[in-house]
Amino acid sequence: MVANISIAAFVWLFFLTMTVFMARVAWLYWFHPDRAPRINLTKSSDPSVIRGHVRGILPFVGFPLGLTVLFPAILASTLVTGTSHTVFTLIAGACIPGFMLSLAAHATVAWFNWPKFLAPPHLRDETGDRVVEASQRASNRPRRGSRTRCPRTSPERSPVTG
Repeated sequence: MVANISIAAFVWLFFLTMTVFMARVAWLYWFHPDRAPRINLTKSSDPSVIRGHVRGILPFVGFPLGLTVLFPAILASTLVTGTSHTVFTLIAGACIPGFMLSLAAHATVAWFNWPKFLAPPHLRDETGDRVVEASQRASNRPRRGSRTRCPRTSPERSPVTG
């Protein structure tokens, strides 16, 4: 019993520490970008991907925050009965969509830089990574009516002419 409580306390302290650290990083990126630590939220070495995750740092803070609230709410809902059990269960139930929504918001800010109010003020005028990739793919596609033909649609192989 004591080992279970100490493991639970360690896990909760880990989530709390992660929340405080990420909130501080988001605050520094928001107000003092030159003093913010250069953390890497991805395994990619592509600078545009890293920059996208930096843009989405504020919504990302909702993920460890949701876990920090979720963990004691689940623990408390198992220990109490009656109305308190219902309240803690509702809090735990609200945390799961909350941190999933924060991850979705992080992805949209990192990929598309939308919504702009979730990006730090000095990064709001940037284009998202996926927008740049889509425009590069569109510029590499052959135009309609161009002289290049696909091998499947060449007149020699046309199913109509034989």
